[in-house]
Amino acid sequence: MGFSSFLCSKSNQSIPAYPYAGFPAIYSKVRVIFSDESFIEGVYDGYMNVNSIDTEGNETSHDLWEVLRARGLRDDSVDCFKDFYAKVKIVRWIDYNGETFESLAKLQDCDDQGYFYSSRARARILKSLPKPIKKKTYRFYSDPSHGWLRVPLKDILNLGIQDKISSCSYQNGSYAYLEEDCDVSLFLDAIGKDWKEKIKIDEYCTNRRSKIRNYASYSKGNN
Repeated sequence: MGFSSFLCSKSNQSIPAYPYAGFPAIYSKVRVIFSDESFIEGVYDGYMNVNSIDTEGNETSHDLWEVLRARGLRDDSVDCFKDFYAKVKIVRWIDYNGETFESLAKLQDCDDQGYFYSSRARARILKSLPKPIKKKTYRFYSDPSHGWLRVPLKDILNLGIQDKISSCSYQNGSYAYLEEDCDVSLFLDAIGKDWKEKIKIDEYCTNRRSKIRNYASYSKGNN
């Protein structure tokens, strides 16, 4: 059928081919882990390519066959597909939580394909995906030395990143205050590269030490 479609090596759910399957890119974002524990991240297109965009907006396409060869992992003396399935595991980014190559299940083909979904298969895929957040306004608070983005905990849960937020962020009541250096980027990446079209951020600055620093550190066990 021209596609190379896989099941997530952790959740056993289909990995949609972007943009052909019609799902937002976040649902096709993957971490590809190789047998030497190296990895690449990006959006899977269903044609053995993982596409990523750097901070300057430049897109890079990673051909998985060529990545294997470049890293000295491809053995051209054996069946190429058998070699591929022995050395590659793919995890949907929304499912990944620090798993290693050895801890994940063997890569499996997706019978539904990453594009040619039946209505029943599409409904099953949608059910397995976290609900996207609606366009809304978030507040970014900063004092003279740091800043935090206030995000409802339910939004973090809906995006499936609750276990990825660091303890450098804070939480108070039903809100998390995401630390600007790492956790804000994590949140925006989860929304998608078009996050500016989906949300608005209002900034609130103070010349004094922010009271946010007195809140409890973020802990995934409290959510």
